[in-house]
Amino acid sequence: MPIQLHKLGSRRLRGLLVAFALTGAALHGQAVLWDNGSGNSAWGTASNWSPNGVPSSTAALTFDNTYVTSNQTISLGANRQAGSLTFGGPYSYTFNSSSNSLQLNSSGTNFTQNSSAALTFNNTFTLATDLTMAGSGTGAVSFKSVLSGTGGLTMNGSYGVTLNAANTYSGATTVNGGTLTFGVSNALPTATALTIGSGATVDVGWSHTVTIGSLSGSGTFDIKGNTLNVGDSTNTTFSGVLTDSGAYGKLVKNGTGTLTLSGNNTFAGPVTINAGAIVAASSTAFGSSTWGNTVNNGAELDLSGGITLNEGSFTINGSGLSGGGALRSVSGANTFAGTLNLGSASTFGADAGSSLTVSGALSLSYAIGTAGSGDVILSGQIYGSNGITKNGTGTLTISGSSGNSFSGALQINDGTVVMSKSGSGNYAMGGGSAIVGDGIGSAGSAVLTMTADNQIPNYAPALTVNSDGNLDIANTAQSLNIVNSTGEVTVGSSGTLTLGVNSGNSTLGGNILGTGTIVKSGSGTVTINGSSANSFTGSLQVSNGTVSMSKSGSGNYAMSGGSVTVGTGTGTAATLSMGADNQLAPSIAVSVMSDGTLNVGSTTQNLDALSSAGTVTVGSSGDLVLGTSGGSSTLGGTITGAGTLTLSSGSATINGTTSNTFNGSLQVNSGTVTLSKSGTGIYAMNGGSVTLGTGSGSAGAAVLAMGADNQLAPSTTVSVQSDGNFNVGSTAQSLNVVNSSGLITLGSTGNLTLGASGGSSTLGGTITGAGTLTKSGTGTVTINGSSGNSFNGSLQVSAGTVSMSKSGSGNYAMNGGTVTVGTGTGTSATLSMGADNQLASSTAVNVMSDGTFSVGSTSQSLNAVSSAGSVSVGPSGNLILGTSGGSSTLGGTLSGSGTLTLSSGSATINGSSSNTFSGSLQVNSGTVTLSKSGGTYAMNGGSVTLGTGSGSSGAAVLAMGANNQLAPSTSVTVLSDGNLNIGTTTQSIDSVTSSGIVTVASSGTLNLGTSGGNSTLGGTLSGSGSIVKQGTGTLSFNSTLNFSGTLTLANGTLALGSSSLTLGTLHITGNSTIDFGGSSGSLLDVSNFIVDSGVTLSITNWVNSVDHFYVTNWSGATIDVMGVAPTNQVAFNGYSGNDTVWTSFTAYPEVRLNVPEPSTYGAIFSLLSLGAFYFVRRRQRRAH
Repeated sequence: MPIQLHKLGSRRLRGLLVAFALTGAALHGQAVLWDNGSGNSAWGTASNWSPNGVPSSTAALTFDNTYVTSNQTISLGANRQAGSLTFGGPYSYTFNSSSNSLQLNSSGTNFTQNSSAALTFNNTFTLATDLTMAGSGTGAVSFKSVLSGTGGLTMNGSYGVTLNAANTYSGATTVNGGTLTFGVSNALPTATALTIGSGATVDVGWSHTVTIGSLSGSGTFDIKGNTLNVGDSTNTTFSGVLTDSGAYGKLVKNGTGTLTLSGNNTFAGPVTINAGAIVAASSTAFGSSTWGNTVNNGAELDLSGGITLNEGSFTINGSGLSGGGALRSVSGANTFAGTLNLGSASTFGADAGSSLTVSGALSLSYAIGTAGSGDVILSGQIYGSNGITKNGTGTLTISGSSGNSFSGALQINDGTVVMSKSGSGNYAMGGGSAIVGDGIGSAGSAVLTMTADNQIPNYAPALTVNSDGNLDIANTAQSLNIVNSTGEVTVGSSGTLTLGVNSGNSTLGGNILGTGTIVKSGSGTVTINGSSANSFTGSLQVSNGTVSMSKSGSGNYAMSGGSVTVGTGTGTAATLSMGADNQLAPSIAVSVMSDGTLNVGSTTQNLDALSSAGTVTVGSSGDLVLGTSGGSSTLGGTITGAGTLTLSSGSATINGTTSNTFNGSLQVNSGTVTLSKSGTGIYAMNGGSVTLGTGSGSAGAAVLAMGADNQLAPSTTVSVQSDGNFNVGSTAQSLNVVNSSGLITLGSTGNLTLGASGGSSTLGGTITGAGTLTKSGTGTVTINGSSGNSFNGSLQVSAGTVSMSKSGSGNYAMNGGTVTVGTGTGTSATLSMGADNQLASSTAVNVMSDGTFSVGSTSQSLNAVSSAGSVSVGPSGNLILGTSGGSSTLGGTLSGSGTLTLSSGSATINGSSSNTFSGSLQVNSGTVTLSKSGGTYAMNGGSVTLGTGSGSSGAAVLAMGANNQLAPSTSVTVLSDGNLNIGTTTQSIDSVTSSGIVTVASSGTLNLGTSGGNSTLGGTLSGSGSIVKQGTGTLSFNSTLNFSGTLTLANGTLALGSSSLTLGTLHITGNSTIDFGGSSGSLLDVSNFIVDSGVTLSITNWVNSVDHFYVTNWSGATIDVMGVAPTNQVAFNGYSGNDTVWTSFTAYPEVRLNVPEPSTYGAIFSLLSLGAFYFVRRRQRRAH
C-alpha cells in the first residue's frame, strides 16, 4: 500500500516519542498509543493506533489524551493480547465485547492506571501471567467480565478496583493498595490466596458470598453482612481488620489449613470452622460475634498469645486436628470466657507451655476430653449427664467457686487432673465415677490431685485407681465412700483421706505414699494388700469398720512408719485385722481405743510400742512382739486368744479393769512387763505360761513386775531363767515371805523382791553379790545374824520396813553400794537400825519423800545421805555424816533428840516440811547449810555446836540459807574454829555463845535473846547487817569487835566488859541499858546514834575518863543543848536525862561522853566543835 506521507507529520512523531517514554518500550516490546484515528473505536483497525497497525501480543499499549479529546469506548472485536496497558489523561476508557478476551503477556507491572477517569472492562481477561496493577491515578477500575487463566491479581495502586464477575483465575490475589470491591458473589476464585496489604481494603459489597483459598495480610476486609468462606490447606496469618459495615457478616473456615487472626476485628456475624483451624491471636479476633459460632467435627479453634476470648456463644464438635482439641491453646495462657456449647463429643487441648482456661459454665450434653501436654482449666460450673476423659500429659484443672454437678465419669488416661473447687459443698464432679489411669501407662502417669477439701461427693460410685494411676490428695481433706486402687494413693503431710463414709468397701492394692492421714469410717472394710511395699508414713485412723492388711513379701509393709489409731473411744467399733506377717513397720506407734480391736490372728507382728484400751487378739499360732527398739507399751483393755505375746525389750504394762481371757504364752526376753489389772478375779493372764528371760541375757534383764494382786490365774506356769526377774512388787504374787539363815547371792544385775503381800521375812545368814534387793509390801524384812554381809549392790526399800541388826564389830548388813528408802510415790518405806554401823560408811543412802531412815539409839557413820523423806535420830543415837568429805542433803523431815554430826564435807538441810529434831547438831568441820522454806524450822530446839576448838579458824560453818531456821530456844555455841554465818537471812536465837566468827551480811538480821536468854560474842563479828538485842537478858562482848552494821537494843543489857566495840549504827528502840563495867575501861564508838522517841537508854558502871562513848552523828540531837530530846533520853548512872549534854571536846577529834568536874555539870556528851566543813571529813580515831 502506498505510503501516505501526511500521516507521518509532527503529531505522530511526538505521540510515538511519548508512547515510548510512558511505556518503557525497551521492557515491554513495541510502544503503541491509542489515537482512534479511524474514529470507529475498533481495536482491530490499524489506523486507530500510533504507529499505524494492530499492536502485537507484547506491545506496551498506552491509552491517554495524547490523541483523543473525549471518553473512549473500545471494541475488541476478537480475542486480543498485549504486553501491558497504561492509562492516563482525564478521559474514561470502556472496553466492550464481553465475548472477547484480553490477555496481557508482560511480567511485572502490566496494568498502570495514572488517569483520573474511570476504566471499565466489559471483556474477559485471560491471565497468562499475573495481572499486576499500579499507577497513581484516581479513576476507578471495573472488570465486568471474568478474569481467567493461570495468573493472579495484584493491586499496587491506590485506586479502587471492582470485580463484577465470578472470576476463575488460578493465581493469588494481592491487594497492596486501594480498595478491591466485589460486585457479585464469588468475585474472587474460590481457591485464590488473598493477601491484603497494610492500608488496602477489600470490600465484599452487598449481598455477596465470598469463597477464597486463604486470607493473609494486614489490611482491611469488609464482609459487609455477607459470608466469607476461607479454606485451603495453607497456613496464613491475617493481622488486619475483619470489619462489617453491614450486619452479621459471617466467617466460614474450610480446608485443612490454619488461619490466624491477630488483628482488632470488628465484624459481628458468627464464625463457623468446618475444617482446619482458626487461631485467635487477639482478644478481638472474632470481633463482636455473640451467637452462632461453631467448630465442626474435624476442625478446631485455637487460642494464642495469652488472650481472653469473650464471644458470647460457641458450639464445638469433635476432637480437632489429630485429636489436639476442637478448642485448643497453642501458645500462652489463654482464656475462653464466653458460653461454650457442645454439639457432639468434644476435646479441649493445650500445647506444651500453654494453658486454656474455660471460665464459663459448661453443660456436658456430650462427653468431653482433654489433650496435649499443656494445661486446661475449667473454672466455671460443669453440669450435665456426660463425663470427662483426660488424655495427654498436660494438666486439667477443675476449679472455681461454684459446684459441679455433672454425673458422668471422670476418666484420667494420662497426665494430671487437679481438683480445686472452693467453698463448702462445691464439688469438682457430681455423682459419677472417677477412674485414674487406664492400666497401660507407666506407674503414676495418670494423676488425680486435690488442692482443696472434699472435691468428690461421698455418694459417688467407687473411685478407681488403676496400676498407672495416682490419687494424690496432697494436703487436703477428702471424704470418699469407695476407693479401689492398684496404683498409687498419695496423702500429703497435712492431708486427710477418709474412706467408707457410706459403709463402702475399698481395696488399696497398689502403693500408698505420703505422710498425711487416712481415716476409715463407716461399717465397711478397707483392704490393704498387694505385693509392693507402701511407703506411707502418716497416720491411719480406723474410726469405724475394718481395715485388713495383707501385703505379701518380706519387708513389704502396709505402712512404713507413722502411727495407727484403732477406734475413737466413742463406741463406734473399729478393727485392724492382720492377714499376713509384719504388716506394720516396727517403728509405728499403734493405739487401740476402748472401742477398737487389733486382731493379730495367726500372723506375727513386730511393733516397738502399742497402747491399747480396747481389744488385742492373738490367735493360736500368732505372735505379737513388742519393744523391738525398747519402746513402751500399755495394754489396758482386753487381751484374748491363745497365741504368744512377746516383749523383746523396753516395757509393757498390762492394766485396766476388764479380765483378759488370754491363755497363751507370755515371753519376756528383755525389759519389763508390768501386770496391774484391777478388780477381784480379773486376771492379766487366764492360764497359759510365762517365761522370763532367755537364759543367755544379763541377770535381771527380763522382768515381770506385779502392780496389783492376783494378776496370774493359779493355773499359769512361770519360768524364771538365769536372766529373769520375777518382781511381785507390793501385790499378792508368789514370793511373799523368805526366811533365810543361809546364803543369798544377788548377781550384779540380779533383783530379789520380798514382802509382796505384806509378809515379814528374816535374812539371818549371809547376803553376797552386787545386785538389787527390793523390799515391797507393808511387812518387815529383818537382816540380822552374826556374820557380816559382803553385799554391796542396791537395797531398795520401796514399802514396809527393812530392819538391820547385824552383831559384831565390822559385820555390816551392807558392805557398800546404795540404799534407797521409798520411791517418791507415797508408798511409805522405812530403814530401821537395830545395832551400830550396819552400813559401811561408803554406802550411799537416798531417802525418798515417802521414806524413813530411823537411826534409833544406834550410831551410824556414813559419808553421804540424800533425803527427801524422814530421818529420825533417837535420844542416844548419833548419825555421823561426811566421813570422807561427802555431801549430804536432808530435804525431808528430821526428827528425834539424838545427835547429828558433820565430820567433814557438807550437809544441806532444806525442803518445805518442818523438822521436829531437838537434839544436838555438831559441826566438826565443813559446812552445814540450813535453808528450810515456808517458815519451817531446820531444828526445833536443842543445841548447835560449831567447831571442836582445835581446828583452823572458820573450819566448821553453819550457813543460813533462809529465815528462821532454828527455833528460838535452840542454843548455839561457836567455838574458836566455828563460823555462824547468818548471811542475808533473818534468824531469831535466844542464846549464842561465840569465840569464833559470827557473820551478818548487809541485809541479814540476827535477833538475840528472844526469850530473855543471854548471849556472849567474842572472836570476830563481821558483816554490815543487823544484830537485834531482844528480851531482858544480857548481850555481852568480851573482845575488841568492829561491826559496821547496826546493833539494835530493844530490851535488856548491852555489857561491854572492858571491851572495845565499834559500831556502824547503834539504834535504841526500847528501854535498854549499856553496862560499861570493867576494870580496865570500855570503849563504845558509834558512827550513827539513834534513840527512838519515848525510849530511855541507861548508862551504868560509867567511869569518867576510863570509859568512852564516841558518837559521830546523833539523829535529831543538838550540840550543847540540855534537857531536850533526844539527849534527855540518855541517862547516866546517878543523873537524869536532863543532865545529859552532847558537846564538843576540843582535846579529841571525835565525840566523847564524859562527866566533867564539878559533877554538878551533869552528864555531858563531848563533841569536837565541827562546822559544816568537819561534818564531811572522815573521822580519825585517837587511842585513849
